[in-house]
Amino acid sequence: MLYAKYQRLFKNNQISTGFSRRLPDYADKYKFDLLEQSINQSNKNIFLDIGAGTGRLSALLINHLFKKGIALEIAPDKKTWTTFQKIIQT
Repeated sequence: MLYAKYQRLFKNNQISTGFSRRLPDYADKYKFDLLEQSINQSNKNIFLDIGAGTGRLSALLINHLFKKGIALEIAPDKKTWTTFQKIIQT
């Protein structure tokens, strides 16, 4: 479910896979499946993403599984984070 949401955001050009414009692959699916299993075992409604990079994981989590979240990045790219803020407000 989390991976399917990630694919939709990617196909709508709301997030990218970082350096590559390739479609997310099965390694990504495996990581998201593990993450989703861990989240489902938790009763928390907030997440902390330290070293958020472009914020694509945070965008996915806030739009799909959590009510609140905090994303921290030491050297954020202002254009990327402005786009991220627009995504989470939709």
